[in-house]
This record gives sequence, C-alpha cells and structure tokens, in this order.
Amino acid sequence: MAVKIGMLAVTSKMSLSSAMSRRLANIQSANHELVQLLGAICFTSGDYPTKDAEDRERELHIEFEHLARFKANTRGAEWFSASPALLNKIKKVSQLPDILGLPRTVGFRMEHDSSEV
Repeated sequence: MAVKIGMLAVTSKMSLSSAMSRRLANIQSANHELVQLLGAICFTSGDYPTKDAEDRERELHIEFEHLARFKANTRGAEWFSASPALLNKIKKVSQLPDILGLPRTVGFRMEHDSSEV
C-alpha cells in the first residue's frame, strides 16, 4: 500500500468537497489501485493557512522520509510506503473524511467473474 502526503489548496470558487473530489479524480486516473482518502488536516485559520499547510506537509515528509518511494524533490516524492507508524500518525493528526463531509474515494472496483479470466 502506498500513502500520498500532499496538500490541497481550496479557492473561493470551489467547495472543499468539490476540490477534494477533483483532486482524488486526478490522482485516481494515474493509479491502477483504488485511491482512498485516509484523513485530512484543515488549515482555515491564521494569517497564512496555505503556508501553514505547506510547512506541515514538509514536516511530515521529513518525518517519514525513510518510507519515501521516490527521491525528494522529484515527481512522486509525495508517495510513501505504508507502515504502522505512518498509519497511526494519520489517525492521530487528521480528521476522517466522513467527519469533514469529504469523499473517501471517486473510484470503484469492478467485480469480475472468475470464470472470465
């Protein structure tokens, strides 16, 4: 399982839910595995919420750099191998998508009849 640690900036033209659905759709289109949102940290207060989010993202990347799937500062550098520590951190610092009214996924797996293979 791979985990993406990234941020989403929401503009005034799009709701958080719509922006997340769009982002999940973009990520899903490039993945053969079902992409699921595990948690979200909202940055809506303070003078610079986007900067705060970028700083937090960078901190998490550094904390879990030993699980990175790609070299830092390259395409794919936001992907990490899942580990109990990473999954526990997600639970600890984020909110569940359902609580925030966010979609967990935009993709759906196909059920195939085993006789078709």
